[in-house]
Amino acid sequence: MNTTVTRRPNSGETDDLRLIWESAFGPGEVKTFFTQMFDPGRCIVAIDGGGPVAAGYLLPGGTLLAHGTSTRCAMIYAVATLPEYRGRGYGASVVRGLVAAGRDSGFPAIVICPSEDSLFEYYSDRTGFREWFFISERRYVSAMTSNYVATSAEVTPDEYCRLRQVFLESTPHVVPDISVVSYQRELSRELGGGLFRFETSVGDACAVVEWQPGGVVFARELLFRGPPAAGGAGYGSGCRDVEAKAIMEIASALQAREIIARTPVWPGGRHAGNQDALSGLLREPHGPGYEKIPGIAESKVVIRRFGMLETPGTLFAHLESQSNTRCPGMAAPWLGFALD
Repeated sequence: MNTTVTRRPNSGETDDLRLIWESAFGPGEVKTFFTQMFDPGRCIVAIDGGGPVAAGYLLPGGTLLAHGTSTRCAMIYAVATLPEYRGRGYGASVVRGLVAAGRDSGFPAIVICPSEDSLFEYYSDRTGFREWFFISERRYVSAMTSNYVATSAEVTPDEYCRLRQVFLESTPHVVPDISVVSYQRELSRELGGGLFRFETSVGDACAVVEWQPGGVVFARELLFRGPPAAGGAGYGSGCRDVEAKAIMEIASALQAREIIARTPVWPGGRHAGNQDALSGLLREPHGPGYEKIPGIAESKVVIRRFGMLETPGTLFAHLESQSNTRCPGMAAPWLGFALD
């Protein structure tokens, strides 16, 4: 049985926390986080030899909207352990401590986005988290011959949140706290991007955009208004083609050689179905020739689990009973950008 001591950090341990962060994630985001988001009251550390050797943070995630429920939600973020102390259960102890802290702070739902796929099993075995959120991640190589060019404009965090709610109206999703959206904007700006609204020939879209080396654009979250599903609002079976055309135009507008876009797993699409089927399609690539779109070549499609949920059993049972495992006409739950 793990008897690791966990607690909130002392006032003089900020340098220890920075060291733990940089040992796992590098120095890139540490200054922005500790300037903009750090709150020692929302941090848990694991102790060995009197000092912190692992740490994690609780962000005010916002609200989980799903199947008639509205639940306050927090996000566990940046769990890390010093290299020489890994493999001893300190990370899992920190996660359990953060869940308890979240409950004490009035958050019935806690989400986490594992940084590696293997961590889904790690958290499932050691904590109460279960996989629940999925993404579709597509890499397109642009032929730069589009006759349609989207217009783009950078938007404020408030405006981005308003757009996001319109596009996710019929999809189970997390509505992030405005402080998290503002933090995401700063992280994206450090990479030459930001929060954007696009107008394309097939409808409006919004995206969290970042630039990567070699002219590659990463749309950390791309949402758009597709054709309505039969009998109601939301996305229909043709939304995959609309999505591809919208991405093509956005890539052209940004003059991107490649664009990697994360979008929800919409209903009626090629992989719609139960959650077991989605789990079985992790990292499923499709070769050249799949879904050819004029002006753009889709080189890879990946549908994968993206986030986990920890919540009281009765609420989870309700969400699970109404999820796409039994209602294949509904989109898979969407966490969106997870500051990963």
